[in-house]
Amino acid sequence: VDEEPPVFVSDPIFSAEENQTQIGIVTVTDSNSSEITLSISGSEIFIAADGSLSFNEPPDFEDKTSYSATVTASDGTYESTQDITVNIINLNDNSPAISSASTFDVLENQTEIGYVSATDADGDSISFVVLASDQDLVAIDQSSGLLTFNSPPDFETLNVYYAIVSVSDGVNSTDQTIKINIIDAVDEQPPVFSSAANFDVFENTLDVGTVTASDNSDLLMFSVTDSLFTITEGGVLKFTSAPDYELKSTYSLDVFVNDGTY
Repeated sequence: VDEEPPVFVSDPIFSAEENQTQIGIVTVTDSNSSEITLSISGSEIFIAADGSLSFNEPPDFEDKTSYSATVTASDGTYESTQDITVNIINLNDNSPAISSASTFDVLENQTEIGYVSATDADGDSISFVVLASDQDLVAIDQSSGLLTFNSPPDFETLNVYYAIVSVSDGVNSTDQTIKINIIDAVDEQPPVFSSAANFDVFENTLDVGTVTASDNSDLLMFSVTDSLFTITEGGVLKFTSAPDYELKSTYSLDVFVNDGTY
C-alpha cells in the first residue's frame, strides 16, 4: 500500500554558468513506488524524466542573475513539491564599451587632451593603453583614461593627430581610433617689429618709410599718436607736413602695432 509521498533528497539550490543550458539533477526517492513522475513550473526551465534540469534558453547573467521554480514529484498517489533556485555564475563574456567621443579639440601648446570613458557589463576592472599615435606623441593613463601629449603640440607643425586607444578587462578588449584637432592659439604672443627703428629722410619730403612687424596673426594694424606723423594700417609712415632741416634735424615718435589681442 502506497502510504508515503516521494521525498526530495537533492539540494534545492543550484549554480550554473551563464551561456549554457545544463543546470543539475533533481533526486527523489519513494519507498513505495519506483514510478515517479517529475514536472516543473514555468517555462524557463525544463526537467527530464531522470530529473535532469536544463534551461530552455542559455541564461545571461547581465539580464537575470537568479531563477526560481517549483518541482513536483508524483508517484501516482501522492505528490511532493520542492522550490528550487538556480543562481547564475557571471562569466567575463562582454567586451568593454567606449562611451566617450572619438574626436577631441585641443588648444595648441598644452598637453592635456581629455578623458576616454568606458564601461564593462561584467563589472570587471578596465585598463587603457595607446596602441599607436602620430609621432608617438599621445599617451594615456591606464587607470583614469586621461589622454595627454608627451610634449605640447604646435598648430603650425601639425594640426591633426590620430591615436588608436584600446580598453581591456583582462580578457576582452575594444579599440577606438581617436582624432585630435589642434586649435590655433592666434593670440599667444604680441607682434614683433621687424623693421629698423631709425629712418633717414631728405628734408622737404613727406615719405618716411614702411614699418613692418611679424606675428602669427594675418591682421596687423599700425598707429601713431604724434600729430606730426601719419601711418597707414599697412605701416606706411609719413610726415603730415614736409620737415625743414634748418628748423629741426631729428624727430622721435612711438609706433604701435596691434594684432587684435596684443
